[in-house]
Amino acid sequence: MRAIDQALVGMVIAISLVLISLILMENKNTIILFKSLGYRPREINKYLVTGYFISAFMAIMGAIVINKFLIEKLSPLINESAGISLVYVLSYSYILYAIILFIGFVFLV
Repeated sequence: MRAIDQALVGMVIAISLVLISLILMENKNTIILFKSLGYRPREINKYLVTGYFISAFMAIMGAIVINKFLIEKLSPLINESAGISLVYVLSYSYILYAIILFIGFVFLV
């Protein structure tokens, strides 16, 4: 893995940890309510994670579509002005990063 990839993965993990702590602080009252009603921790996690699971999946799909669209639209402009050609390549390593970060985020929440 290249150094830039390692730095990006580390940065995304750090941001994910901050988001997870914010999510837990935000849902503290909900968690306490579920515990007082007798729900098991597994049921509480299932209830809370489902929304974030869907959101994380939609965010990844949206980012891929937006990236592809922007590169296709901006490539001719950048080619004219700077002589650089942009090509959108969805490689296995980026798909693997997305899957790992997605699963990690869901399990950490």
